[in-house]
Amino acid sequence: MEALVQAIQVLNGLGASLEALYERAKLLQDEIAALLSENINRKLLWFAIMSALLLPATLVTGIFGMNVAGLPGAKDPGSFWIVVGVMAGCAASRSFCCEDYVSGNDHSPGPGGASTSRLPLLSIAETRPAASICSTSCAARL
Repeated sequence: MEALVQAIQVLNGLGASLEALYERAKLLQDEIAALLSENINRKLLWFAIMSALLLPATLVTGIFGMNVAGLPGAKDPGSFWIVVGVMAGCAASRSFCCEDYVSGNDHSPGPGGASTSRLPLLSIAETRPAASICSTSCAARL
């Protein structure tokens, strides 16, 4: 009988040490995930800064690199400015149409029915491209 009690005590000790090892492994896993997340965030910040720095040059080269041969008004010196004006008008109308999305006003009722003015927090499964969100917003305005 004493051997059985001793075996139960040994098993309880093994269970406790196994539980402690599980907790330690879980903490290490969380720490590794945090380090990886920090590393990814640092790299994404670098990419965002580089994108912001290269955006004007990309836009200018894209505008001046357009092939307009064969288009109506290609020989007219003012047609370039007409194209730039149409592009600016499209950008202005798109930003006006989607100003709620860009500014973060989702106008959904928050707790207690109060309107919130923040971007909704979505899980990865619920996310959709910004274009579809803006299109939905633009369709709602019409």
